[in-house]
Amino acid sequence: MKIKPAPRIVVTDRTVFVQPNLDYFPEIYRILSNPKVMQFVTTGKRSKAETKQETIDWMKHWKKHGFGPYLVLDKREGNLIGFAKLYLSSRSPWVQVGYAIDDHLWGIGLGSEIAKSLLKIGFENLGEEALAGFVRLENKPSRRILEKVGFQLQTENFQQENRIYAHYTLDAADYFQMQEFRQAS
Repeated sequence: MKIKPAPRIVVTDRTVFVQPNLDYFPEIYRILSNPKVMQFVTTGKRSKAETKQETIDWMKHWKKHGFGPYLVLDKREGNLIGFAKLYLSSRSPWVQVGYAIDDHLWGIGLGSEIAKSLLKIGFENLGEEALAGFVRLENKPSRRILEKVGFQLQTENFQQENRIYAHYTLDAADYFQMQEFRQAS
């Protein structure tokens, strides 16, 4: 049950999320074709044709569901630096979170900043009962991000399409309890 629609634009301390569109295709391709960024993302780096189709699929997800993946822009420079994803797939009945950041920006807290914004949208806008995250086992930085923002590990043996993932969930009650604790501190 949606409480209110997903915002079309999201502003964080260092980023701006916008809905996907093909105007950003060269920058989207730059990130989706980067083997370092894509090493832990499903089927790996994308070709130009795959990038175009994926971008179109993101746009269709927004049209069908009223939420979906965002393009993440650097707030000061305006250039594309990654993706922040709220999406549905066959892996889970819950809306899933995902993110990818250009590798030259790893390790400066952007993943946590993005993940926190996704939780706020998922729980406070979309009214989801729970959110899920799936991370390749060897992707320790992304696993730490999910744990840091409150996700709980369900299993390290979730298998799909010959890949093994760590499966995390966070339910709304725990999210809102964390928010109350932060406001009281």
